[in-house]
Amino acid sequence: MAALVLFPTMGNRVAADPGPKTYKVVIVGDSGVGKTLIVNKVHFGDKVDTQSIEATIGADFFREPVGNHQLNIWDTAGLEMYRSISVAYAANSRIFVITANLKQTSVKAIEEWLEIRRRNCPLAKVVFVINEYAPPCCSATDKFGSGEEVERGIRGLYENRGLGELNICHVDLSKRGACDQLLAKLGDLASQCAE
Repeated sequence: MAALVLFPTMGNRVAADPGPKTYKVVIVGDSGVGKTLIVNKVHFGDKVDTQSIEATIGADFFREPVGNHQLNIWDTAGLEMYRSISVAYAANSRIFVITANLKQTSVKAIEEWLEIRRRNCPLAKVVFVINEYAPPCCSATDKFGSGEEVERGIRGLYENRGLGELNICHVDLSKRGACDQLLAKLGDLASQCAE
């Protein structure tokens, strides 16, 4: 329970400390691109066992304090049969995170997620997370040769759509502190939302 802290103002009036400002963050992307692992690494840090992560059914929710902000992070299922749920969670998001990886992400999929953002949360800040970690169990050939190629594809789709600033974070989930840059970026975007 938050404590009520009173601050003196003009005369005898007082104001309550509003506490941290809360922002809705939704993480989307196709099934198997690493959304759930990324969210768990953001929330729990390097303690997460990459082998223990199971596919999301519907959506999962985490609260993450970042600076003066509280991020309500929604991890949505990527399977096509759950797409309508992902769309519902996208509504009114302030930050819209599209996750891609080298193995499964297609240009068509990125276009679909951008369209979902346009229809459901057009004012949301957009972050692309490029997951460069492929677990050993993945034997499919890369659709993109490198994270830089994924980034070039994203830039090509994004730049002429008037969607605001392009934010891209590369993460290698096999490394310690993999999501530190992403968490910092989410905090920066929350600060921009507050302005």
